[in-house]
Amino acid sequence: MKISEMNLCIKATLAYAYSPRENTGSGGKHHIQAQELVQTGRFTRQQGDTLCRKAQRFWGLQTCLDQNQNVTCPRCLEIAEKLRTAQ
Repeated sequence: MKISEMNLCIKATLAYAYSPRENTGSGGKHHIQAQELVQTGRFTRQQGDTLCRKAQRFWGLQTCLDQNQNVTCPRCLEIAEKLRTAQ
């Protein structure tokens, strides 16, 4: 699912998390990256963090130039759905 189709309640962009050894079988994924502070209950993400984890926990994270790709991180999709239903 694309970010533009998600009706998110936060400002977000698509970011790609690189793996240390990027190749055809790498574990890199497209994540939802918050562009503002996200805070609901105990859940908090700063600007630049992805929904699934804080930005500094990634080996490499870069905002995608092509924002028309699908989000491939299942945890980001799960958290986005929870945020959508919490509002």
